[in-house]
Amino acid sequence: MTAPDMKDRIGLALPRFIASLTVLALASIGCRSMPAQEVAPPNTETLLGLELFDGVTGKAATWEQLEARVDAADVVVIGELHGHPLGLPYAAMLYQGSLDRNANTALALEFISRDRQYALDAFGAGLIDMEALQNTMGGSRGSTALAHSPMIEASRAAGRPVYAANAPRIYTTTARKKGYEALAGLSAEQQRLFNVPDPMPGAEYRARFFEFMTGGHDEEEVEGEEPKEKAEPKPPTKGMLAVFRSQALWDGTMSSSTSNAVNDGNSPVFLVIGQFHCDTNGGTVELLRQKQPNAKILVVSVTDEWSDKLREEDQDRADFIVYVGPFPEEE
Repeated sequence: MTAPDMKDRIGLALPRFIASLTVLALASIGCRSMPAQEVAPPNTETLLGLELFDGVTGKAATWEQLEARVDAADVVVIGELHGHPLGLPYAAMLYQGSLDRNANTALALEFISRDRQYALDAFGAGLIDMEALQNTMGGSRGSTALAHSPMIEASRAAGRPVYAANAPRIYTTTARKKGYEALAGLSAEQQRLFNVPDPMPGAEYRARFFEFMTGGHDEEEVEGEEPKEKAEPKPPTKGMLAVFRSQALWDGTMSSSTSNAVNDGNSPVFLVIGQFHCDTNGGTVELLRQKQPNAKILVVSVTDEWSDKLREEDQDRADFIVYVGPFPEEE
């Protein structure tokens, strides 16, 4: 199985992609920028009415079945669409329900890097409000609290911790430009902000990553024509390998952050993350399974399509698939 085709949505051709490496536009593959302002949340009836399927059996699933699986899990990974007006509230509603039922539920967020953990802790202790929390994100490129504010506020109300799960961009940029060797010589204080993956994510994940980077999707077959022979995949370029190092550093850091949350006695730990990192045993989930081999890990993938049945391409992509439809500007 392959990861969902995010290429069309993001619209990145390889030359443009390579040109944008300096700002790591592909910081988290398939991840959009967070919205600049809050949008009125949909009502509960709308969210419960979204099509939900068991990603393994293909059968339609109920909200109650999903909640039961959440309660039995040690980790719940939500592969979200950053900024989606239905996807984010869906994740928040699932998390709120777990908080209501489970005393040890905790939260880990991809979109906040570890150098801003102090701000999350200050918010949780009631020392600052949400506006001040968001303001502290300004010095950490790629971090934002606003879009996940319902989940962060729910955590504070329940007295539960929130983990800043990701590595600051300065270290992923260093990994890309200079390699992991440049990170090995940093101080202990610096090294606590990231985790170099050891071992690296496996060959299947790397292949999907390189396929995405090269736009390597097969042309559609035309009825009546002879099937085209699939071209041999080209070996990754030096630039592609460099970007994969930074991608893998995120996977290593986010899997370690989640593993730490489990070791702290939290269960279930909700990790809210971009789809590519978790779909089809993505890099973060793969590394997390290595760190927590006995943990029950549930993956829920939010998908920007409408469908009244599990699409063939979504089979085995996650434990549950929920269809939330396209982003508003794409409808």
